[in-house]
Amino acid sequence: MKFINAYKGISKIFLAEILSLFAMLCLSVIYIFRAAFLENIDDVNSFTSDITAVILLVILAAAGVLSIISLVLKIVGVVQAAKDEGSFQLIIYVILFDIAVSLVASIFSASRMVNSLSNVVSDVAELLVTLLIILGVCNLALQLKNRQVLEKGHTLIKLILIIQLISIVASISLLFLWTIIGRAFLISLASLAAVLSFTKYVLYLMFLREAKEMLK
Repeated sequence: MKFINAYKGISKIFLAEILSLFAMLCLSVIYIFRAAFLENIDDVNSFTSDITAVILLVILAAAGVLSIISLVLKIVGVVQAAKDEGSFQLIIYVILFDIAVSLVASIFSASRMVNSLSNVVSDVAELLVTLLIILGVCNLALQLKNRQVLEKGHTLIKLILIIQLISIVASISLLFLWTIIGRAFLISLASLAAVLSFTKYVLYLMFLREAKEMLK
C-alpha cells in the first residue's frame, strides 16, 4: 500500500518545521545579541551601534521570511497529506483559524488583552497542529501495520503533553509566584521548560523523518 500524497505532504511538513526551527534560532540570536549590546551600551560608539542595528534587522528579516515560507509549506503539506489521510483535514481549519486570530490581533494591536488572547490561541493552535499531525501519521502507520512508528507516535504525544504542562506551570510561576519562590528557582524552572521544549521539537523532527521513511 502506497500513500504518495501523504509522503509528499509529510516531506513538506518536515521541511517547514526545519525552517521554523531556524527562524526561532534567528530570534534567539537577536535576543542574546540585544541583551549583550544593552549591557555594554556605555562602551559602544555610534558607528558600532548602527552596525549592530543593521545586523539585527537583517536577522529579524531572515526570521520573518523563514516563518512565512514555513507556514506556506506546512499548509501545502497538510492539504496534500489530507488526500490520503482524512484526519489531516482538521489541521487545515486549525491553521486557518490561527491565521484569522493573528490578523484580528494585528488590527487591534494597541489592545494588550487582544494581544494576550492572540498569543494564547496561537500557542494552543500550534500544540493542536503538532498533535494532529502525529495522530495523522499514527493512522497511516496503523494502515501500514508499522508498529514501531505507531508506538513512537503515542509516546511522543504523551511527552509533548507533559512538557506542555511543565511550561504552563513555569509560566504561571513566573507571573504570580515571583516574590514568593526564589528568583533562582524560577529561572531554573523556565530554563528547564525551554530545554524540554527544544528537546520536544527535535524528537518531533526525528518522528517526521521516520514517517517519511515509512511512507516511501
